[in-house]
Amino acid sequence: MQGILRSAGRTGIGRSDVDFIFAVVRSGVHSARSSGGAEGPRIEPAGTVTRRIFDRLRRPSGRELVQPPSLSIDECVTRGRAHWHVARAPALAEPAVARALGSRTVPLRTPSRWPEFGVLELERGHVVGAHGWVMTDGGAVIPELSWYGGPSERIRVPRGLEVTTEVRGSCLSLVSDWSCRNFAHFLLDGLGRLAVFIDAGFTLNNVDHVYCPTPPSTPAAQLLGRFGIPAEKRIFAGQNIIVRADVLYAPGLPAAELAYPPWLAHFLRRAVGLAGGDLPNRRLYVSRRGYGRHALTEEDVEALVAAHGFEIYDATDARSRPEDFDLAETVVGAHGAGLANVVFCRPGTNVLEIVPTDNAYPFYFSLAHAAGLEYSCLFAPSVGQRHPDAFGPSPYDFEVELDELAAVLPAPREPLA
Repeated sequence: MQGILRSAGRTGIGRSDVDFIFAVVRSGVHSARSSGGAEGPRIEPAGTVTRRIFDRLRRPSGRELVQPPSLSIDECVTRGRAHWHVARAPALAEPAVARALGSRTVPLRTPSRWPEFGVLELERGHVVGAHGWVMTDGGAVIPELSWYGGPSERIRVPRGLEVTTEVRGSCLSLVSDWSCRNFAHFLLDGLGRLAVFIDAGFTLNNVDHVYCPTPPSTPAAQLLGRFGIPAEKRIFAGQNIIVRADVLYAPGLPAAELAYPPWLAHFLRRAVGLAGGDLPNRRLYVSRRGYGRHALTEEDVEALVAAHGFEIYDATDARSRPEDFDLAETVVGAHGAGLANVVFCRPGTNVLEIVPTDNAYPFYFSLAHAAGLEYSCLFAPSVGQRHPDAFGPSPYDFEVELDELAAVLPAPREPLA
C-alpha cells in the first residue's frame, strides 16, 4: 500500500483515489470468491473494473474534464502562429517478421512505411499535464503530437484551463502519454522525442527550459543527466501542471503504428554513451514479479531460467543501468516496460519475449528489430481474452508452459534455440 501511495503522489492521485482503487479490487475479488456456481466464479469483467477506476481518476481535484477542440498541425501552420520543422522525411520501413517459437502464433505487425517526423514550433504554446498534450493559446489541442496521433475522446483537460507555470523564452516538451508512470513510455516516447528535436536541426542550447516527464523510477531519473538535459532547465510534469511558453517546441511521437524506427534505437544507445568494451556475457531474465499481468507460475519460471544461467533482473532497482544490457548476451522477459532496456543491447544480442496472447503488441519486437537484435517470441495464453478492438494493456495474467520455455532456453554458453 505504501508503495502505491508513493507512486500515486508522483502522478497527482490522492489517498482517497487509492482507497477507491483498493475497494474496487477487493469487491471484485470478493465477488469472485462468493458467487461461484456450477460454472465457476463470476468475475466482474476486467474492462468494467478498469472503467470504474478510470471514471474516478479522470476527475482530478473535483474539476470537470472536457474534450477540447482539435487542430491539425497543418491548420496551426496555416494560421501563421506555428512552424513545422521536418526531422525525418517519409520512408519505406524494412520488412520484419517475428520468429515465433512454441506451439502458438499471433501476428505482430509493423508498418510498411514510416511517416514524416518533425517538431512544431508554436507561439504562446501550452503543454498540459502529465500526458504532455500540446495546446494553442486559443484552447485547441494538437492531437497529432500525442500518442494517439489524431483526435481522441481520451484527451480530456480541465474546463477553464489555468496556467500554473508561465515561462519566458523557449521551452522544449519531452512529455508523452503515460511517460510519467511507465518506464517504456518515459524512455521511448518521452526522451525519444529528443531524437526528433535534434534531427530537426536543434540542440538543447536552443531552448531555455525543458518540460520533462517525472521519472517513474530511480533508473529513469538517472537517464535525464545521461541525455544531457541540464538540471536547471528541467520543469517536471504533473497532473495539474500547465505550462505556457513564449515559444514551445513540441516534437512528434517517435513511433508509428505501435512500432519504433531504427534511428530511434541508434539515438538512444548513443545518447547514454555506451562504450561497448568487454564482451557480452550476462544472461538477464527481466522479471515482472509484483506487477500486474505476470506469469501465474512466476516462481517456477524464475527457477527454470536461473537453472539455465540467467540472473533474475529487476529493471526498477536503483542499481539498474543501461550497461547491464550492453553486457547481455541474451535477454528473456515477458512483455512489459522493463524490456524497453533491450534498446541498450549490442547488435546481435538474443532477445526472447514472452508475449501474452491478450497483449500481443509489436513494441519490443519492433524495438529489437530496430536495434539489430536477434528477436524471438514465445506466446503464452492469457487467462482472459478481450475484444480485438480493446484499448490499452491487458489486465490478465498468463500461463507459461514450462516445457516449451525450457526447450528454447539456452544451456550455459549455447545460443538461443
